[in-house]
Amino acid sequence: MSHELGPIAFEKSQPQFLEGYSNPRRSVSPKVAEEIDRQVKEIIDGAHEMALQILRHNQALLEETAQTLLQKVWKVRKKETKFSREPNFTAFHSG
Repeated sequence: MSHELGPIAFEKSQPQFLEGYSNPRRSVSPKVAEEIDRQVKEIIDGAHEMALQILRHNQALLEETAQTLLQKVWKVRKKETKFSREPNFTAFHSG
């Protein structure tokens, strides 16, 4: 549903699940199909930008968490394999 198209159900191309049971929906014109595609792209682009903003906003916390996790994994491996020196975890930073 959108302000431009209203509360209308549009047809999807998909095989029937059971013989004889179909979902009768309207076919759409090429113009309406283009508008549906435009609105779907707008929703996806908006969600993608929001996800990027969340990641940017929390980048320091994500990096700190990753470093803590790497250090904990290293400590476990160090006990298991008896390594003599710890690695430089800042080498994993892509910053």
